[in-house]
Amino acid sequence: MKLQRISLIAALCLASGSSFASSTTCSSVYDSLKQGYITLSAAQKDYPECFAGSSPATSQQISATSFQQVTAISAGLGGRLLGAAGGPLLQAAAGGTGMAAGGPADKWNAWGNVSQNSNRYDATDSAAVRIKSGADILNVVFGADYRLDAKTVVGASAAFDRGTGTVGVAVPVGTTTSGYALAPYIGYQVSDRLAFDASVGLGEGKSSIGAGNTDVTRTFLAGNATYSYWRGNWQMSGKAGLLWAQEKSSDIRNNGAVVANTATTARLGQLRAGVEAGYWYGNGIQPYVGLLYSTDMLRSAQGNAPWDRDAFLLTLGVNFFSLKDKITGGIVYSNETGRQHTRNSTLMGNLNIRF
Repeated sequence: MKLQRISLIAALCLASGSSFASSTTCSSVYDSLKQGYITLSAAQKDYPECFAGSSPATSQQISATSFQQVTAISAGLGGRLLGAAGGPLLQAAAGGTGMAAGGPADKWNAWGNVSQNSNRYDATDSAAVRIKSGADILNVVFGADYRLDAKTVVGASAAFDRGTGTVGVAVPVGTTTSGYALAPYIGYQVSDRLAFDASVGLGEGKSSIGAGNTDVTRTFLAGNATYSYWRGNWQMSGKAGLLWAQEKSSDIRNNGAVVANTATTARLGQLRAGVEAGYWYGNGIQPYVGLLYSTDMLRSAQGNAPWDRDAFLLTLGVNFFSLKDKITGGIVYSNETGRQHTRNSTLMGNLNIRF
């Protein structure tokens, strides 16, 4: 494998006529592809960071955008359909209807969610070559939903994101991402303690690595189950879900010139299951902690870059309630652990208004 890597670097040097360090930049890889010095499969295997569909950064990009939109939708529906049902203090304050329902007249709910994600990847691949990338991604999600009947809520959401980062070690190259996704969703309350939700999203985006640019189309599907109950002032909840997302990138445009046959597709499918515990203080404040387990059931090949399949997500947050004004909100910090070569954390805030 090292010999293949050396041969590839030699080809890049011949193609670019530059020094060893700069010859291995993504732009030089694209030039060598265009001139036929290397094949796409070889370039993706040895330089996954240069291709959206095979880069470890893409998995984190999907988690910070498509999966973050799913999380926002499911959390909002879980809060509306179940919320504080069974909480005696909250039910009394809400006139016996339960804070989540907001009363029979509260058919509509408008909400917003803002998150800032920071992710880093640093590993040595099977060819003893270091691969490094990182990005900071801002994601903003808006949504509105309508209660069809006592058990069913339907709605739609729109998400917009923008990110900046770098790839590479000796000569880091700047990266940018941006995009949007539209997602209808539905929630169904099975009982006072159990609810299901499902969502599907479609969107577009753009990605750049140095002088290389691609257009991206996004798709995601998700289904979740939420269970919640009260014991005194303690609210205990559990959630399990299946999430799948795909990002298809167009042929790379390097310095404006199209590099044929470089289109890639990245897919990520996860199974998630977790628990949360929150304590109601009776003054509109409910702090909580959570632990979520996730496993990658499906993930596109990432060349020689290692990637741990399983991870745990630790959360620490606080919910705020104003029953009189029918406004709820919250702030939560989450940090992923368990993957040896990655660091991933998110700070998120949300607001809901019912009318």
